[in-house]
Amino acid sequence: MRFINNSELKPGKNWKKEARKLTEEAREIVDKEARSKFINKKSKTWKDLKPKLEKLSHRKCWYCESLEIRSDRTVDHYRPKNSVKDTNHGGYWWLAFRHDNFRLSCTFCNSHRQDRGSGEVGGKGDLFPLWDEDKRVCNEEDDNRCKYEGPLLLDPCKRSDVGLLWFSDDGRAGPRYTKEEKPHAFKKADISIQHYHLNEVEIKEARLGLFKNIKDLIEQGDFYFEDFLSGEPNAEKGISDIMQALDIILSPESEFTAFAKAVLSGYRKTGREWLEAI
Repeated sequence: MRFINNSELKPGKNWKKEARKLTEEAREIVDKEARSKFINKKSKTWKDLKPKLEKLSHRKCWYCESLEIRSDRTVDHYRPKNSVKDTNHGGYWWLAFRHDNFRLSCTFCNSHRQDRGSGEVGGKGDLFPLWDEDKRVCNEEDDNRCKYEGPLLLDPCKRSDVGLLWFSDDGRAGPRYTKEEKPHAFKKADISIQHYHLNEVEIKEARLGLFKNIKDLIEQGDFYFEDFLSGEPNAEKGISDIMQALDIILSPESEFTAFAKAVLSGYRKTGREWLEAI
């Protein structure tokens, strides 16, 4: 997960006008089931913004940074629009057509899917757990209190949330802080890893493959850098090519850059000064 600045999402005037109109129509529907059906029938509204959402993340899932290995990308409502699982909440229906509630998600992060390796089921669906359920906003009139809810699901649109994840060399995502160090931060990361399915077998395998690629590049870089310092004529091009390859791995367009940054952070701690330029 890396930070997505969704303030850069700029829907057109016509889209905003239509979104306001649909929100007003939903407001007039008192019956919860009827309102949910109405909202679901208007899914074209948020689907129309999918290209703009994709552009913000270079077509990557905002939660796991995958491109294609985890099926189609969909538009997720960070705060569920129709209902909230494990609660009596009727859903944040008034946010159904609010573009700042949209997150681009792959199928495994957004929908309930079974891990073919472990058999565990993950996927956000209509889950939206809070640290304190008593702070949940239940009606449109209290919308401005949403910022005080304290969601337990990490939000890629919050810089502080993104930093709570860390990764191991085997491709597993984990909390940056231990339960003893920072219990709140640990719980947010731990629950998010489960609900976003961030350790599903295919994504772990993809991260592991990236680790092996980085490891090979580091070993080659070490070799070239020593020769470069000794004045070998071909070593300068070799170390430059390695650094360029690592730059590409870390670029916003590449998959799993948060994982790549974690891996390189470990190598930087071993005193490789040539990595300082990357």
